Amino acid sequence: MYDIDFKNLESNTTPSADWPIVDCRFGWEYVYSQEDIPYESIASQNDWVCEKQSLSTVAQSFFFVGAIVGGLLFGYIADRSGRIPALIG
Repeated sequence: MYDIDFKNLESNTTPSADWPIVDCRFGWEYVYSQEDIPYESIASQNDWVCEKQSLSTVAQSFFFVGAIVGGLLFGYIADRSGRIPALIG
């Protein structure tokens, strides 16, 4: 989180790389609305924000590695046994 006084900022100011950054002090509040995202994610369930935000990248990496391995494995099964047994598996 940025360690600045947001009340004294101009409305058109964009974040800068030279702003000081500190650990999250006040926790995190999640808002689930029907317009945006109406459900919890693994990041919100496990509170992967601030210092733990890299864990969501690790979870995405595991997902895509699993998708690649599963695609290769079940593609092989589909070639050998057909699409239906691979789909059931």
